[in-house]
Amino acid sequence: RRRHQSPPACRRLLPGAGAAGLRPRLRAADADDRRTGGDAGWLDGYRPGRVLHFAGRIAPPLAPADEAVLSRDIGRILAAERVGMAYGALAAGADLVMAEAVIAHGAVLHVVLPAPMAICTAAALLPFGDWQRRFVAVLKAAASIDDGTADRVDAASIALAGERAMGRALLAADR
Repeated sequence: RRRHQSPPACRRLLPGAGAAGLRPRLRAADADDRRTGGDAGWLDGYRPGRVLHFAGRIAPPLAPADEAVLSRDIGRILAAERVGMAYGALAAGADLVMAEAVIAHGAVLHVVLPAPMAICTAAALLPFGDWQRRFVAVLKAAASIDDGTADRVDAASIALAGERAMGRALLAADR
């Protein structure tokens, strides 16, 4: 099948658009191609990955075989959904397993914590088993770390961090 590159769509993708404005320009190019009967498939190579927000339960470490299956399944979903960026916290358990899978997938990870790192580590990591080494490795790989300002990790600070992470994910999805 022949690929059609409509001139209006091409003009919107000229250099200078920058990564921050790519999604709206691609939406406009898609609309132009639909209106003119063109095939917007040629734009697929320009599309950034999807944006993900994740949140999980605090838990002790899983059995290695169970965690391997979980990580493999998460990786398959990340690939199928073309995830390119993710926002979430890093508590012991599902958060860390998901963050590690995001990094292994090659997506950009943004960490959003409910409280300063020392408070989060003491409350949501150390009491639940051997997660410290993995926590440090994920933090080193993260593109950004947004420390919360709460003086403790509780339901309210976790909910607020979740709202901040979802908001940042929504903003990133619109860029």
